[in-house]
Amino acid sequence: MNQLRAVLMERGITIPQGRRKLGQHPAVMLDGDEVQLSPRVRLLVEDMRAEWSALDHRIAAFDDEFAAPMPRRMMLPAAWRASPGSAC
Repeated sequence: MNQLRAVLMERGITIPQGRRKLGQHPAVMLDGDEVQLSPRVRLLVEDMRAEWSALDHRIAAFDDEFAAPMPRRMMLPAAWRASPGSAC
């Protein structure tokens, strides 16, 4: 996010701090003609947004994985699982 904000700041576009404000800014959304960016910078911003989105999806997947209940056999110490007469 800070890299994206820095690229835009180098071109005279300042964006308030905060993830939501950055994501909703027209320069980041690449909407409208009021934002004057060269084709190369537009491509760079698009790539940074795609990377940001992919990272969000990966984080959400990890969150889901960590929130999922763990199977009981994984909760027991390995020594207990290997001992005769264990409940697993």
